[in-house]
Amino acid sequence: DGTLPPFIVVAISNTDARRDEYTPTFVAFKRDDGLVVKGGGKANLYGRFLLKELKPFIDRTYRTRTDAASTAVGGASHGGLVSLYLALEHPRVFGQALVLSPSAMWDNDVVIKRVLALPRKLPVRFWVDVGALEPVDLVGHQVGVPADAGGVGRVGHGVLPALVVERVGELIPAVGDVGQVVLVERPRE
Repeated sequence: DGTLPPFIVVAISNTDARRDEYTPTFVAFKRDDGLVVKGGGKANLYGRFLLKELKPFIDRTYRTRTDAASTAVGGASHGGLVSLYLALEHPRVFGQALVLSPSAMWDNDVVIKRVLALPRKLPVRFWVDVGALEPVDLVGHQVGVPADAGGVGRVGHGVLPALVVERVGELIPAVGDVGQVVLVERPRE
């Protein structure tokens, strides 16, 4: 009938450290003004917080279904990147992921390369969304494809979602909030 079952959404506030916390690899790069910027690489620590502290607390405190099929992670921008990364790394925990406008270009497309290197599809359902009007240089760079003649990156026309479906799993409709990571769990009956 098209209705969603009841679910619990836990919105996790981000901080100024989100670039470091939401990225899987450490990088150092030189900005146009010559300043060297270093950071990132703490996605595993952030994942440990979700897996060892937050999710157990939610499962103890609320009547949740604890199986992967009933547990999702999601976010946008760097939150989308870490959500994709955590679903790839922990498919037995996160059986669903909302991946909205992920910063997939991080560290020369490291997460896209991880998706391409998967030996088999994972048992994860994804909603992957990259807007057709995102900046052409960002979108074109995200998956290493040029922007189309109309000035809109091809990712917005389904390249990244198709890549995820082909290499990872099934896409599902979902909703997310910009810049935050959300943990979604279905309540027990």
